[in-house]
This record gives sequence, C-alpha cells and structure tokens, in this order.
Amino acid sequence: MSKVSKSLKPICIFVFMFCSNSAFAQTHPSGLTEAQARKAVVPFASQATDCIANFMISHPQIDNLYANGNYFNILFTPAVNSCNPQISILRNALDVNYYKGHGNEFLTGAYLNDLPRAVEKRVAPVMQQRIAAKRNQENYAKQLESEAEQKTKEKNKIRWACLNENIAKTYTQSQETAKSIASAAISNCNSEMNGFYTAFFLEPKLSSLSQADKIDVRNKLTESTAEELAASVIQIRAIDANASNSKKTEKVESGGYSGSAFVINSQGHVVTNHHVIEKCAPPISTTLGEAKIVAEDKSNDIAILKIENLKSANYAYFRSSNLNMGEEVYALGFPLSGILNNGLNITDGKISSLSGINNNTNYLQMTAPIQPGNSGGPLLDASGQIVGMVSAKLDDLNTLQKAGSLPQNINYALRNDVMTGILKNKDIPFNTANRYWTKDATGIAKSAKEFTIQIICSAAKK
Repeated sequence: MSKVSKSLKPICIFVFMFCSNSAFAQTHPSGLTEAQARKAVVPFASQATDCIANFMISHPQIDNLYANGNYFNILFTPAVNSCNPQISILRNALDVNYYKGHGNEFLTGAYLNDLPRAVEKRVAPVMQQRIAAKRNQENYAKQLESEAEQKTKEKNKIRWACLNENIAKTYTQSQETAKSIASAAISNCNSEMNGFYTAFFLEPKLSSLSQADKIDVRNKLTESTAEELAASVIQIRAIDANASNSKKTEKVESGGYSGSAFVINSQGHVVTNHHVIEKCAPPISTTLGEAKIVAEDKSNDIAILKIENLKSANYAYFRSSNLNMGEEVYALGFPLSGILNNGLNITDGKISSLSGINNNTNYLQMTAPIQPGNSGGPLLDASGQIVGMVSAKLDDLNTLQKAGSLPQNINYALRNDVMTGILKNKDIPFNTANRYWTKDATGIAKSAKEFTIQIICSAAKK
C-alpha cells in the first residue's frame, strides 16, 4: 500500500464530507476502497455521536446550559465517559477498516474538530422544540392564572355586594352590635361567600394547598371579612350621626343654615351638597347672589344651583386625569361660620384612600381637616383643580363611643368623576383640565377664593 493511500484524509469517511472520485477509488491497508470503508464505519460514528448528543439532551442542567450557550464545553467530558463503549466500537471499526492506529488519529483529529457541529445539529431541534413547548405551557399557565384571578375578582364583587346590601338593611338597628350585624350578613350571604372561596382556591397558586390548609385560610379570611364589616358598620353609624350633628352645628344666628359651594361655569351654575340646601326655603342666598335649585341627586348628596345674572367670570375646573393615593389636597369652605370667622378657610392633607366606606368608589377619603360648614366646598389638588366635593367626616364622640377610640383624620369627599358624570347627565356645562403645574397653598387659596362661595339658608322649609 502506497504512502499516499495510507495517509488519505480520514475525514472522507463521514456522510457530512465529500471525497473526490479518485479518493473513493483508492484502497486502504485493510484492502477496502474508501467507499467500502466509509460505508462500514459511518454507522458506528453516527452511534457514537448520537450517544453523546442524547447524553447532553437528557442532562438535568441542559435547559440552563443550552440557554447560556455553554452546554457542549461543560458536558463534553461526562458525555464522552458515558459513551465510551460506543466510542471504543468506532475506534475498532476505524482500525479494522482503515489501518491499525487510525482510530485514535481520527477521534482526536477530524472527529473531535467536527463534533461540536455534529452534536449541535442533533441537540438544537430537540431543545428548540422543548423551549417552544415550555413557552406554550407557561403562556397557558399564565392564561389559566389570569382567568382564575378574574373569576375570583368577579365572585369577590358579588359577595361584597351581598354583604353591603345586608349591612345597609340592618345597620340602623341600634340594639344590634356591629359584630352581630357583620355575622348575620355573612350568614345571609353564605352562597355568595362559598362561590368566592371556590373560585379563590381554584387559582393555580392555591390549588395545591391541602384540605386542612384551605380550611385554615378560609377561616382566617372569614374572620377578616367579619372584622372589616363590623368596622364599616361603626363608620356608617358614626357618619350618619355626624350628618345629623353637623346640620345642627351649621346653624347661623338668623336661624337658618350655612354651607359651602363652588361655581363651575360662566353661566352661574353652582355645585354643593344636597344636605346643605335640603331644608332651605327659596330663594337660597349665596355670597354671589340669590340662587335656585336646577338639579338634585339625593343618592349622591349633590345639588346644582344657578345664580342668575352672575357677574363673576371665575369658575372651577374639574381635573380630567386619574387620582392617586398620597396626593396633596386642599379643602376650602366656610366652616363654623360666626365662630371661626366669616371668610374662606383652607386646610391641607392627602388622599388616604380612593374609596369611601364599604369600598364606595363614589367617594375618596382624605386627611384635610374639615368642620360643619365645609360641606359642599371644593377639594382641590396641587394644581387648584377639583378632585372632589367635601361631604362628610366621622363624628369624634360618636366614634369614640362605638369603636372605643377617636378617629384620626378620616374625612370624605364626593369624587370629581361622579360629579362630572351627573353634570353630563343633567346637560349642565363644566370645564376640565389636566394637571400641568402645581401651586403653593397661598396660590391655591387665591384662585379658589374667586369661585368658592358660602350658602346661607335664612329660612327653613316648612
């Protein structure tokens, strides 16, 4: 056998390489032509490469290693050790079908150089399919989780609607304690409560809980619900008592009642609380002239007045952007008229909640101090725009009697979006603005003074 024949590039034996016709025609020391030797060796080479690739694919860390692009270098040595029988068979086949010693030469040369490409060709399709399947599974899991959470939210709304309705029907029964009313509401809404818990525990993140854990979680949630309901009863009773007390303390020397309001357009329309004017006999006096009632919404405690021939061109703007907890706000009005002073007063605070009692989203809770006489006045943001109308506060003494502690800065205002919705429905024009810049308290008071007015009912309805 010639030197040329013996040194024929061994890489020609693999299916992924091409050899010239002359190379295929040459014979090796084994007596086989290149084509014959190649045909005999290729199956063993494929088995060795398949073994290495399959080892890497089945390795526990392959997902992370493949994602990082370093799987081959890290898994090469353990894969070769695991596939040593197949590699030994390939080595022997090369020695037999070419010449002795050719196995080691080829395995440490051409085979090793091309092995990363050959393994990647086998690993990549499997991993890509696995990644796609995992992604689809994750997306499906997220979809199920989202659907389950939405179902829970829907059921939660249903149960709270039932609970609030039951409280509304029974909280005035003074002989019943707040805890008793809360317990009765939960009992009456048993079906709605069960519907919520069923949906809640079907959420993927909770479905794996044991039955004992589910019972424990349910009991704690029910206790929490009862406490929240009892607190709501106490707050509602306190506000009801305060509403009654505030009408008494808003009396002025003439025997009538006073409150606050604000102008909303150049046509003379004025917004205030309904409870401010509900006992007023017409005409209603304001600091800008006499007014008449043009629209009412008792359920939302809002009344819309109109001052004829209003000379002032200044009016308030309703904020058009969303409200946020923690925002600074200013309450303006004429509290305790005749006791404090007869002029406009301003206090500041923050929005402490975007809903009122019993999660009533028609109201917001704020910390700006208010007194009887503030009712109907504007609640402004740091740009001087309307974010609410001062409506109620918790009565200190009443809350102390009911809850055993004094309330701290718990006051409520009808939200701006509720007012604008009512104004639209009544076809009463108003103006909105975005929050572009902020003012200090002095600037707020100066601008608000132009559209905040006092209402004085000099006589009561008979």
